[in-house]
Amino acid sequence: MINLFRKARQRLLTKNSFLRYALYISGEVLLVIVGILIALGINNRSEAKKNERKITAILKQMHQELAEDINNSSGLIEYYSKKDSMINLVLSGTLTKEDYLSPQGAGLFTIIASANDLVTFTNGYNSLMRNVDNLPSKYEPLINGLNTVYVSDRLQLIDMNQRMADAATKTLNKWSETYTWYSSYFLGSIPDEAIDFILNDPFYKNDVLTYQILGMQNHLPAIKKYRIDAIESYKAISEVLELKNSELTNTASFILNNDELALLAGDYEIAGGLKIMITVEGNMISGQAAGQEIVFELFPLSKTKFFANNVSLLVEFNFGEDGKTKSLTTYQGARRNVFLKIE
Repeated sequence: MINLFRKARQRLLTKNSFLRYALYISGEVLLVIVGILIALGINNRSEAKKNERKITAILKQMHQELAEDINNSSGLIEYYSKKDSMINLVLSGTLTKEDYLSPQGAGLFTIIASANDLVTFTNGYNSLMRNVDNLPSKYEPLINGLNTVYVSDRLQLIDMNQRMADAATKTLNKWSETYTWYSSYFLGSIPDEAIDFILNDPFYKNDVLTYQILGMQNHLPAIKKYRIDAIESYKAISEVLELKNSELTNTASFILNNDELALLAGDYEIAGGLKIMITVEGNMISGQAAGQEIVFELFPLSKTKFFANNVSLLVEFNFGEDGKTKSLTTYQGARRNVFLKIE
């Protein structure tokens, strides 16, 4: 081909046809430019596809990490429900020496001397941020939600994790520096002096109340918010990547379809006439006590258990052998109530 172009130029020069030669040269240059542009276009498309594959892999990693975070938060929400129940028993003043000597007594005694963290995964998010300038436009709508989860929600969570750890450490330090029974208790025995302290010391109840405020009014809401926003980002990634059901790993605890939610709708009543109305609209479920204006949105911990975001409340739906809901159980503070479904 090069020899053909060379011979054509030589013929035009021999004939002294400068104008034709100039046109020919222009055409040859144009062909070269077009060839370069085509090559660049092919290369750019190849790089774009390569970049999209890379971002897709990162999003799939984030998808898995979010599922882990969400599932880990389930245990902490239930942990706080049980701890809140025990704290309310302590504050009520109804516990006795026998309660603390029972198999459950260890949990009661160390109720303010322990703390659990929600530690989240950030590898996928960090990788995405390193490549955010090359983000394909179809993935851009994900960024605001992901920033909410990994920046504002996570920073709040880290702060509250530390506050709870500090509160538990402060309690342990105070006990070890003040009370001679400290070592005996943590070596496996419960001295009478320790039981007398937790039953009668007014400052102990002050510490329990402070711990409850930090845990139930600060740490738990931070965990709930992280979980709720993480689920929204999880769903958004699922949608934009068009993931099939087989690719949605570890979602049984927090993804319910509309048909599963519809089974829960109805009115539930407890002895004495108090009624709770459960309403399902699309993929949202909410509850409302009869005669009250407050509507509490419910979020799934599992296929049968839900938590309320704006109050300290767990709701568990109980199914019969026919696959239909027969009742629901509410857990709030130290109270447990069973509501039968009204057919």
